[in-house]
Amino acid sequence: IELNRSRGGLWDLSHEFMHAIQHGYEVKDGCVADHPPAGYRWLMEATATWAEDYVYPDNNSEQLFAGSFLSQPGKPLETYGGQHEYGAYLFFQYLTRFYGTGNEEKIRNIWNNTLLYGSLEAVDSVMHGGFDEQFPLFAGCLWNKPPADCFARWDHLEQNVADSVAPREFGMDGATISHSLELPVNVEHMATSYQRFVFTDDQVHSIVFDNKLELLGWDIPTNL
Repeated sequence: IELNRSRGGLWDLSHEFMHAIQHGYEVKDGCVADHPPAGYRWLMEATATWAEDYVYPDNNSEQLFAGSFLSQPGKPLETYGGQHEYGAYLFFQYLTRFYGTGNEEKIRNIWNNTLLYGSLEAVDSVMHGGFDEQFPLFAGCLWNKPPADCFARWDHLEQNVADSVAPREFGMDGATISHSLELPVNVEHMATSYQRFVFTDDQVHSIVFDNKLELLGWDIPTNL
């Protein structure tokens, strides 16, 4: 491993050392050491950035990339490019902290499972309930405002970058009492879309959400 003394610090060493560990793995679609298969490159960068926080939790170097993920919530988790893959460390921070400490072995288990599975399947295999159960909870954490201010509580994320995803906002005043709004649902897999309703008029007390997808037999989580 060659490091530029003027570019980084110990956090840089932890990131690159994690890559050295990853290079020891054979994966379903090839060998990481020879040439990382495209489908695993996001996982390499996301877990290497996660390792920065794991080894040096008070440095917060990983937060430099959080904005690249939070500003693009509509892109799939496994997107590679535009530093989104570095910011995807947030999912692995969720994975190892949401249920308390002692879950770090999940990262090792994910890489062990890449011999049999693609990257998303390897991640899915270590989670209780898989992505079906965990991704909606992660999406709630990305809001990062009370009461779902997970990353602020875990890692003081709000101090260094945009503290949460930017939602589409709707002003709820008297003029909209009798109106309806149609929300887009063309959300990519492993991606999120956020809508925020701001009540600015005492005449407006509630909204009604008509989930038409449910009529089609879709299993849509409504707890977040």
